Amino acid sequence: MRFTYITHSCILIEINGKKILTDPWLVGPCWGNNIWHYPPPKKIPEDFHDIDFLFISHAHDDHLHPESLARMTKQSKSVPCLAPNFGANYFESELRKNGINNLIFLEESDEYFIDEETTIKIIKNDLGDHDSSLLIQSKQMNVLLQTDNLMSLEEASRIGQKYNIGMVFNLTILTGLFPAFFDFEPDVLKRLVKQKTEKAHDYSIEILKRLGAKYSVPYASDQSYFGHLFFANALHRVDKNDFREKALAQLPNVEVLIMGPNDNFEINNEGKLSNIFIGDHDHAAKDLSAYFVSIRKEHELKMIEEKKFQDKGLEDDLDLFLRAIKNNLHKWKYNSFKVVWKIVDLAGCEYVYHHDMKDRDIEVNTKKIGLDLTEVDLLIELPSYRLQRLINGDYFMGMMTLQNGSIRCYRNEEGLSDIEKNFWRWSYGLRFVDA
Repeated sequence: MRFTYITHSCILIEINGKKILTDPWLVGPCWGNNIWHYPPPKKIPEDFHDIDFLFISHAHDDHLHPESLARMTKQSKSVPCLAPNFGANYFESELRKNGINNLIFLEESDEYFIDEETTIKIIKNDLGDHDSSLLIQSKQMNVLLQTDNLMSLEEASRIGQKYNIGMVFNLTILTGLFPAFFDFEPDVLKRLVKQKTEKAHDYSIEILKRLGAKYSVPYASDQSYFGHLFFANALHRVDKNDFREKALAQLPNVEVLIMGPNDNFEINNEGKLSNIFIGDHDHAAKDLSAYFVSIRKEHELKMIEEKKFQDKGLEDDLDLFLRAIKNNLHKWKYNSFKVVWKIVDLAGCEYVYHHDMKDRDIEVNTKKIGLDLTEVDLLIELPSYRLQRLINGDYFMGMMTLQNGSIRCYRNEEGLSDIEKNFWRWSYGLRFVDA
């Protein structure tokens, strides 16, 4: 059994002559053209012309990536695609829209046989999120690819006890808006960044401990920000070697492999690693600035794409945005939560709307008269061009797309409250229909 690290969550698995490719984000950016690979991959979609299976873990576009899927060969897109059965139409629809039609949706109770000696199981997130992990059961070793499945600690214990996990490709970072895209004072921001990194590492180490794995491969973290978001690399990027150092201090019997593009190893019939190839990679991102210079033209083209509407029909789109909020407010089942939306166009004009989630009235306040931020639970600043792409259906993940660099936020509290969590979940239900 052979594993080749392609990039991020994309792994090529070879078992008894069969090839499985997981979560192929291979080219270009994702999350509203905000997140790019780093270290960059050495393979492109066209290189995978002889695979036997695809695995797509969930519908975030650093896993289900339209541009990468569009460039894959006809043969690669025709093979069986194994995916979790979320019972969600949007997931199947997005796969089919990208030419993936040979779909096999699995539950954990299902066993999919690669051959007589090897089975695959898909384990969905136990907390209700639409994420999943891939479990490969073979005579050499049972290997779990966690992807973005932030499972509970109890679930990790259950999986470890039931499946005798030997190796985990594990998630060691927490992504999203917080804290880099919130307006905090510098000292507070630095402290929150440190806390978030420690929280992610502590969680990942505890998951490893409960799974009982002998080997760990940190992955799903080969990403960076460019252009006006470059500052976020110093706040959200984490060197995999930092995790390795901390994991070895707490779990000395676990071997942590730090892998990058095209690194590979085999697991032999004795359940040991062999033929390990680990290249030289810039996990500390010392050369990130130089790499950005090398792809700046590609980045500029993507930003031109982001701004393609150039505020055309902005007033109509603002009306649709307000209508979507009003139409969705009846789904709010919680206490008072005061929100300010600040839409900023390319000329710097601001369109400010504020309301309490309990009420159906939205106050339009273009002059920001009487806006007291101490009385606001959350302020969301959104460039108009992002809003227009969202409303015109360019972001298949909807509002969620905006949560990795497209917006800036302000709140009085440092921590994420339960009611704010409920607000973000509520926002995913916004639908923009010109009725």
